[in-house]
Amino acid sequence: MPEPEYALNVIAHRVFGRRFDTVEIESSAGSSNDFGVQSLSPLPPPRRAFRRFIDPEHGTRRSEDEIRALFDRDPAFEYPEGRSLTDIFQPAGVRFRLVSLREAMIDSHVADLTRQSMLREVAAVLSEPGAINVFFVRDINGAHGAGDFYSPVRSPSGFAFIADRPPHGASFKRSLVTLAHELGHVLGLPHMPSDENVMRNEGTTLASLIFEPPQIPIARHRAALVAAAQPTDTVDWESLFPRRRSERDWFFEVPGRA
Repeated sequence: MPEPEYALNVIAHRVFGRRFDTVEIESSAGSSNDFGVQSLSPLPPPRRAFRRFIDPEHGTRRSEDEIRALFDRDPAFEYPEGRSLTDIFQPAGVRFRLVSLREAMIDSHVADLTRQSMLREVAAVLSEPGAINVFFVRDINGAHGAGDFYSPVRSPSGFAFIADRPPHGASFKRSLVTLAHELGHVLGLPHMPSDENVMRNEGTTLASLIFEPPQIPIARHRAALVAAAQPTDTVDWESLFPRRRSERDWFFEVPGRA
C-alpha cells in the first residue's frame, strides 16, 4: 500500500517597505438635523491624514513568476540537477502547494535587512493561519534563509524567510535549495553533516538535494500535523483569509495634540 501524500498549503509574502503620503481632509460645510435645519456650530479645523503605500524601492526584488516557479515547475527556469521542490520532497511524500501570493508592508529598514532577532516578530504580524507562511525579504543578516518548525501549540510557528542576498541577489537555483532547506526546518528536521543532504549544517550547496532515511519519518510526522491544521482543498483562500493589514490605512493627526 503506497504511503499517503501530504499536500501542505503555503502562503508566500513578498515583503516590501512602506511610505506615507499626507493629505488634508476638509471638514463638511455643515449638517442638517432631522427637521432640515442646518447646524450653526463652527466647523472643526481640517485634519491631516497619512495614507500608507507599498514602497517597492525597499524590500524584496523577487518577481511573482520567480516565486511561483519555486513551488511549481516552470520550463522558463533552470532547476538544480533538474529537480523541483516537489522532486526533492517526493521521498517523504510531501508536496508544498502555493495557495496565495501576497504583498506585505513592514518598516522599510526591516524589509531591507531583517535581522534574525526580528523574524518571529515579523512573522507574528504578517502570518496567516491555516498554512505555512514563507516571507521573501531583501536580506537576512548572516543567512540566506531561516525556518521555524511547526507546532500546533505555539504561535507563530511553521514559517520561513528567504533572502534575496544583495547586491547581486541569489540565483534561482540557490533560492530553490535554500527554500527546501528552510521548509525542512518547518517539518522539524535538524542540520546534518553530509554535503549532499538538504539540511547540510554549514549551508546548502547546489548539490544538497537528498534526504537520508532517518529524516523521512520525522518530516512525514510533522507534515501530518500541518495537514491536520489546514483548511480543505475546496476553500476559497482569498475570501477565507483576506489580505490582512497590520495597521489602519489612515492615520489622523488631530490639531493641537502633541
